Amino acid sequence: MDRTPHLLATITANGFGHAVQTGAVLHALRRRLPGLRLTIQTAIPAARIAEIAPQPYDLLRVDHDFGVVIRSATELDLPATREAYGRLARDWEILAEAQAATIRGRAVDLVLANVSFLAIEGAARAGVPAAALACLTWSDILRGLFPQGDPALAALCRMEAAYGRVAAFLQPEPSMPTAAPVEAVRTGPISTRGQDRRDALRRQLGMAPGERLVLVALGGMGDAPPVAQWLENPGLRWLVPAGTPEGPRVHALPGLDLGWADAVASADAFVGKPGYGSITSAAVNGAPFLFMRRGDWPEEPPLIAWALDRIQALEVPPGQLWSGAIAGALDALWARPARPRVEPTGADEIAEALAALLD
Repeated sequence: MDRTPHLLATITANGFGHAVQTGAVLHALRRRLPGLRLTIQTAIPAARIAEIAPQPYDLLRVDHDFGVVIRSATELDLPATREAYGRLARDWEILAEAQAATIRGRAVDLVLANVSFLAIEGAARAGVPAAALACLTWSDILRGLFPQGDPALAALCRMEAAYGRVAAFLQPEPSMPTAAPVEAVRTGPISTRGQDRRDALRRQLGMAPGERLVLVALGGMGDAPPVAQWLENPGLRWLVPAGTPEGPRVHALPGLDLGWADAVASADAFVGKPGYGSITSAAVNGAPFLFMRRGDWPEEPPLIAWALDRIQALEVPPGQLWSGAIAGALDALWARPARPRVEPTGADEIAEALAALLD
């Protein structure tokens, strides 16, 4: 290719996990192709994209790549999801042609979808190859959420057909099995290895000998249990994301100048939900993982199975977690054998595959 290659990366705005995955891959790709032109298409706020994407890039807003409608990091809105997919089915041709026009008009050489079926459909109509970065597909998620014949599944066949048009279906470990007609290329996990700063944190927080640091975070939406209201346990200190009420033993990460990966690497345990980012962060940083099962999310069973196989992990019931009565569960978690840290090779492996497609 004589001119600078141009990648269009589309990121589903279903929380921020897909953005974090894509950002890691884009950084790895830019290291291989420093002159790469990059356009990012998403409904995620520009400030959040700036946190994860390598500059420079152009940013396009699109509203049809929403995944499912969510109320919070742990709650789905199934009626709103049904209505949204009904509209998408009715507007399929308009949306697909608009996506194709964007790809043609911007002279895109490759589309990377995480994991928009309409972006892949538009790429096929524009005669441009597409790759999927796919720990899940939205067609598989809808199959798991709605019964056969439900109006939410009106576009299901077209969604699966679109996924089947990819030049590469790149599936980072751990991933949900797919019914889409694709040949998956499995890679290692996508995550970031942090620096263990617990000794400095203990001094900074004035912790007594024997106290433990526990990170509590349920996802990128900022949700967290009411940690500040939990009965004081003299043996535990809680690390929480921004926006969570603080207390005498509750410490927010921004106030400690502590990034996410370093927080996971520095914690004596990580309490969260079994989402892709949480599980891989725990696995890559060797953090014992106490998790609350959501129960209604189709991706959850394979993620939990992988976590129990690869991580020092234990499940806690939702009511027990929200009440704060988890000291016994944490003791049981720490009593389990430690597991070796998992290598985060996925971003580099996927970047290598994309570089080959752009060559």
